[in-house]
Amino acid sequence: MKANKKITGEFTQGYPEAVRPMAEWLMDNDFAFKVDGLKFTVANMSDTTFDKVYSKGKEFDNSASPQMDLFEQSEPKDVTPELELLETSDDTIDGDFEEVE
Repeated sequence: MKANKKITGEFTQGYPEAVRPMAEWLMDNDFAFKVDGLKFTVANMSDTTFDKVYSKGKEFDNSASPQMDLFEQSEPKDVTPELELLETSDDTIDGDFEEVE
């Protein structure tokens, strides 16, 4: 016996900027699909291809997210100041001392 399960997947992008790259990726990978606004309907999918399209759609959404863009454009900030080493002089005493309260 041979069985083949086909799924029709519906994927809705969260950002309009993600629609074009998603459509181009679907065309490049020979998927049969239609677009209505932010919603893609992809026909004749298996479980594996559904997961693949879902992952790629999330990737395009994340790259189109304006909030993610703010993080990527800002310069990295070092929140921990680097400790400065104190210079030692001949007047210092080295050793283990008890703490006095």
